[in-house]
Amino acid sequence: MKKERAIPMILSVALALCLVGCGNDAPPEEEAEPEATQQSNAESERIKTNDFNNGASEYYIKNLWFSVPSSWRMDNEKNPGTTYFYPPSGNGLELLMVVFSESKESILKQESVDGLISGLEEGYENYKYTSSAFDKNLIGENYAIIKYSSTVKGNDYNFSMVCFDCDGGFVYFLLGELSNSSHDYSSDFKNIVDSVAISSAPEQTESESEGEAPTATIGELNALEKALSYLNYTSFSRSGLIDQLEYEGFSTEEATYGVDNCGADWNEQAAKKAQSYLDYSSFSRQGLIDQLVFEGFTQEQAEYGVSAVGY
Repeated sequence: MKKERAIPMILSVALALCLVGCGNDAPPEEEAEPEATQQSNAESERIKTNDFNNGASEYYIKNLWFSVPSSWRMDNEKNPGTTYFYPPSGNGLELLMVVFSESKESILKQESVDGLISGLEEGYENYKYTSSAFDKNLIGENYAIIKYSSTVKGNDYNFSMVCFDCDGGFVYFLLGELSNSSHDYSSDFKNIVDSVAISSAPEQTESESEGEAPTATIGELNALEKALSYLNYTSFSRSGLIDQLEYEGFSTEEATYGVDNCGADWNEQAAKKAQSYLDYSSFSRQGLIDQLVFEGFTQEQAEYGVSAVGY
């Protein structure tokens, strides 16, 4: 159980990283009320979020699929291996963390959960255990849930950790809510948990046996989103867009996935790039073709692009 006991420390560090610079953004404290009155007011005044009603985006880790409200900002650059989602009403202080951890053990064993609970007490400041249980989501996927409270960077939090087995280990969904939060994310969190679907390993097709991945990772999906955002305002060749995504920090595999799945017509991109050059400078036909080839377009794409703008 050493692996499970180490995970809480990793999670506490990941939480601290995601909240760097946010610790001073909490609202100023007001004059203290009696504790029972504060708790009663907080429970009655909390606004229940239903961000799933405005649309959700689907993500993948290994063979586990899940959905998160599209309005929740995703960030996977702060800490490798951890993806953060920030609800718009949380001011950057309330969040969902999604973490994959390699393991040969199932999280759906009492001894694994006990190991996590023991590690939580060591890994968090002011840790207080609330409850734990095993359950199933709406489509019948089994999970373990642990609830606890602790302090992170001076802020008091209530945490709900839901853990699913997947290929090669576990996936943790950790929702952190400020103890004095004005919002209640339980409905959206339940929808996230209920969206989790774990696919069994399918029979390999010929293309898959040659190395084609059947599902996309979060990094690949994020690269795809970034590729589409670039193409919304400027034009690229295939190799140029891969280079740009790598410059942004994506791996070659992630960048290649994003570019090859963005649906770009590279002939059309060559035509747009050719026109953008002609909008601010003069070129001979051959000079413009050479410039497009330099930008990473193939000879055929460059010739098409130049012809498309009337040259």
